[in-house]
Amino acid sequence: MLGSGCGKRPNERFTESARKKLGRNPKFDLLSEDRLHQATGGNEYSIEDYSKDDFRLARRIGKKAGAEFVYLHQRESADNFRGCITTYYIVVVADPGAFFKAEAVWTPEMSKVERLQVYRKARKVLFRKAWPALRRARARKARRALVREAKKEAPLPRAPAGPDPDMLARLQRLEKEINRLRSQKGSAPAPGSARSACVETLWRSAGTGFYLKGTRHIMTNLHVVGSATQIRISFPQGGTYTGMVIARDAKNDVAIVRLQGMSLRSKGFYVDLAASVEPGIRVFAIGYPLGSGISIVSGDVSSATGLDQNAAKFTMTAPINEGNSGGPVIDDTGALVGIAQGGLVQRGVEAVRFGAKISTAAIALSQARIMQKFSIHVVPKKKTLSSRDIFRKFYKHVIRIEVR
Repeated sequence: MLGSGCGKRPNERFTESARKKLGRNPKFDLLSEDRLHQATGGNEYSIEDYSKDDFRLARRIGKKAGAEFVYLHQRESADNFRGCITTYYIVVVADPGAFFKAEAVWTPEMSKVERLQVYRKARKVLFRKAWPALRRARARKARRALVREAKKEAPLPRAPAGPDPDMLARLQRLEKEINRLRSQKGSAPAPGSARSACVETLWRSAGTGFYLKGTRHIMTNLHVVGSATQIRISFPQGGTYTGMVIARDAKNDVAIVRLQGMSLRSKGFYVDLAASVEPGIRVFAIGYPLGSGISIVSGDVSSATGLDQNAAKFTMTAPINEGNSGGPVIDDTGALVGIAQGGLVQRGVEAVRFGAKISTAAIALSQARIMQKFSIHVVPKKKTLSSRDIFRKFYKHVIRIEVR
């Protein structure tokens, strides 16, 4: 605490005022005369000097002296009446924007007791204004002291003089693995090895397909699997198989893939080549959009033809995204009516999605020699299913296709 004309025992007065006026019991210590003289360089500064530039000089001297705050007061005569004004200041050293002011006005007609009351009231106002900033300043000082003490008690660890034995062991194991992989160049990678893990990352999600009931085959779009050297098929409830394309219909973008090592299943999608697609009917598409988990989207058939009046296609409003291609399109009675193929999204054109009518699968089914399994026309029950019902019934048979 610094100041000019602070009066008798200002540290005790501050402590007593804070305790009585604010209900707190802090302890304020006044700087020694030697510290104050050293900080000011022996110069006598006026209140005007201290208060220039938002009390910059007061803060500089307070920081040099190691003070938390600077206390200043000035007594001057009033021009318009016979009396005096005493102005009190508190300037927080560590906070450039924190300085507080209170005034005590008294006249010669006042008694000594009345003057003391005026002074005490002004100091009370000053303390109430400045106390939050003072408390923050003291907390910062305490934290800095704790940090300094912690650094003394726990010095930073020094680096070991020699090499780390654990690091050397890890480097040796890594070098052995690299040499082993080099020796196996050109051979098949062992399962679980580092080389096998690298090969695994080459798989990429290509699209969706659906399992054909009572067969070992799935149906999808040709553009999903046409250029793949290897195909991996994954069912949502478990089971992964290697696939091979056995039927291709480039004109209609339809392909059939046979799953190696798979047993026949009694449930799946039934292909009714006579299923019709009419404008206005509600349709649902199940698939793996954008490489995410399995999901269902819905929309309406807006046209029974595709681009350029292509009768083998149809147009719908269901939001078909990348990854949905090759997935089933189902109407609200649960009948398979088409295969999702993609969309046309460009500036100035409303988003349009397309599907291939399920009747276009006839050529691919003939090539795969499984046409006879779907030669019976099945008339579905006219029961309207919700999106939830359709998903629960069919999602088990909608598969993710990965290629490389």
